[in-house]
Amino acid sequence: MIEDDYLADFDDLLEYGSYLKVFHNNEKEHEWKRSIGHSLELLENLMVIEKQLRILENDKSEINIETYNSLLKARWANPFIKENFPLSGFSPYVTTFFQKTDEMQLNSKLELLQATKAALSQPDFKKSTIQNRKQYREKQTQLSRYINSLFAYSPKLLVIESDLSYLEEWDYNCVDESLKSQRIEQIQNERNKLITKLKQKYKKDLIGYIWKIDYSLEKNFHYNIILFLKVDSQTENDIVDFIKQAWTEITDSKGIHLNKNCHNFGSNDSNQIEDKEKRKALLDCALHLVRMDYSIKMKLYTVDGKSLHTFDRGQTPKRIQPKKS
Repeated sequence: MIEDDYLADFDDLLEYGSYLKVFHNNEKEHEWKRSIGHSLELLENLMVIEKQLRILENDKSEINIETYNSLLKARWANPFIKENFPLSGFSPYVTTFFQKTDEMQLNSKLELLQATKAALSQPDFKKSTIQNRKQYREKQTQLSRYINSLFAYSPKLLVIESDLSYLEEWDYNCVDESLKSQRIEQIQNERNKLITKLKQKYKKDLIGYIWKIDYSLEKNFHYNIILFLKVDSQTENDIVDFIKQAWTEITDSKGIHLNKNCHNFGSNDSNQIEDKEKRKALLDCALHLVRMDYSIKMKLYTVDGKSLHTFDRGQTPKRIQPKKS
């Protein structure tokens, strides 16, 4: 049912918003140079737009402007959202609304709502919505399966989440195309170098990893990375220190490392219930990395137009088969 899908999608967005608020407060406590405060406000505008458009789409009565005051106010965030997230595409709902607000700046509020509602009923729009929702659900399912496979391989893991960003101010809107391509290639290479260093350092103790890159005008390029390691390989502090030192070295001291959390996930009988709760919290944390992709998804391309990954994970570990006697 469309209504059920909408509620699930919107609940995901609300969860992601709560997650960002916690992270933003954490950054403020550390007096971090560049946090996500303004970006968070714009993302909340996206949530409002998405919610109101779903209501408008299914509104069978005569359109009442007062019902959509929040949507009409949010339309003024259109240029700021595009400027703040210049490398991102938006959901079919948000994209359609932005197109109509651009086309109908001189029209009345009622005319804008009527034109938007008509656009939301078009077959091409319905098709793109189904496809977007399907891709989003598949990504969530694949990520859940991957994490479960890591714990099936090694039930006791140390999980470390880090935020990796950069010191320099870099406005993607004000840079020529050649510099954009160079910058994108550079940040891809830096991530690859970090993962290579981690594999060389921890070898088989590094069971898996997940990473996602984002960009906002406020915080610039930044990576979220989650590592899964055998608990007995190193202490938490040693691993965090290594990540920080490696990122600093790779970026020529221009990188910022923020340790977001560290948790032990064991499988002892004495704390089995606690571990279930931890595993659920971990899964929610990881899914936050893809939740906003439903409404806003970063897109990166090479010089020749080839699409680049903005989210990836390690390979599923192979189970060690016991030797036959």
